Amino acid sequence: MAGAPISLAEKILLARRRLGEEQRVFAARFSVKKGAVGQWESGIMQPKPEHHTQLAQIFRDVLPDLDEERFESVIYQLFLPFDEPVKMDFRISPHSEDRVGFAVQVKRKAG
Repeated sequence: MAGAPISLAEKILLARRRLGEEQRVFAARFSVKKGAVGQWESGIMQPKPEHHTQLAQIFRDVLPDLDEERFESVIYQLFLPFDEPVKMDFRISPHSEDRVGFAVQVKRKAG
């Protein structure tokens, strides 16, 4: 997704609208008052930790295009035979809409 990251308040508002629910109905999912949902959506108040798991599931169900948790992790360990300091440059380049390249360049410090 291009642009600035979407805030939690914006995600909650968008999810509720995609579900087609009024604040009162959405609030009932969490056993909170309608005013709490209004405060979540305006960013005045954050949902309590016990609501985060349920919100995350709703986001996955109705906001799959905004799911920031869909990342593939690849871990490489690089063992360098240098006893002196090195400089590492990192580069990330887009390859397609859902893939990026990651490059590391290691340089010995000139001495």
